[in-house]
Amino acid sequence: MPTWICSPTLALAWTSAIFSAPRSRPASNLRKARPASARAPHPRWIRVSLQRTSDAPVQWWLEIGSVTLKDLRIYLPDGAGGWQARQSGELVGFAEGRDYPYRRMLLRLPQVADDAPLTFYLRTYDPAGNSFPLRVWQLDALQAQAAGENLFLGLVYGVILAMLLYNLFIFFSLRTRPTSGT
Repeated sequence: MPTWICSPTLALAWTSAIFSAPRSRPASNLRKARPASARAPHPRWIRVSLQRTSDAPVQWWLEIGSVTLKDLRIYLPDGAGGWQARQSGELVGFAEGRDYPYRRMLLRLPQVADDAPLTFYLRTYDPAGNSFPLRVWQLDALQAQAAGENLFLGLVYGVILAMLLYNLFIFFSLRTRPTSGT
């Protein structure tokens, strides 16, 4: 279950205070907030913990459903007690902000062990609103889902193109010719 946290400042130095604190102790300068899609002048922090069952695969991918997110930073454990930061969103290029070429942001998560959950943090900032779904996928399931979505979108765009061509045909065949009136 994700935990939402509001940050009253945009300062990047503030993030180091969160991640230098021990994991078992909550940070005292944070206040919990409900997830909201309303406009906010400050970033939102999301803590996500994933626990794997013994029969589940170890490799997972995180899909961030917003296509217009201005700034997204994911903080993953580096294995040495620290954190590795990655940036995605509109502030970075398409290939730099994704681990897989997909129309939404898709990031590869570290392998999830049987004995301990994988906990990571997301920092989101978008002046227009911070509403987006998070999904965890297996890559082959995502590719099957994307193929179905692409087929549906192709049908929709095909219908739009057919209507455009039909309207152009009607426009050129029914337009009246200018006559000279004397």
